[in-house]
Amino acid sequence: MLISTLTAKILALSFLSVVWLALFARAKRLDMNQPFHVASDRRDRRKARFYYLSAWIGLGVAFLSLLCLDGLANVAFDSAVLRDTVLSVTRAVGVWGLLIVGLVLSQVGHRLAAPNADGQSLTPIPNERERPRLDERYRR
Repeated sequence: MLISTLTAKILALSFLSVVWLALFARAKRLDMNQPFHVASDRRDRRKARFYYLSAWIGLGVAFLSLLCLDGLANVAFDSAVLRDTVLSVTRAVGVWGLLIVGLVLSQVGHRLAAPNADGQSLTPIPNERERPRLDERYRR
């Protein structure tokens, strides 16, 4: 009895995670038929749209999972094994939604912590003071 509910929960989480990872790999792929700057710009737009949609889908799935758990609380099942399996899968879907939201927020936080995250600050160049610029070398 315990093995079947645990198996159902792991299978549900695994299936949803594999689908999400496949879509993520598709979103971060570069199109080699275009110049690099165009392909990277389109990739960044796809990733941003993917993160945006992932966060909202994760929140929606978690909310629907809670509603389903609330609705299934008063339903009479034929067996206790079936009830535990259905509730386990429903919980796993809700946990998956919350994990996706957490993953997206951690990726956004990681990007914002990087230098030049606001698009206006200068990216530091290593040893800029020690090494003169090329145009300064030839002015002298």
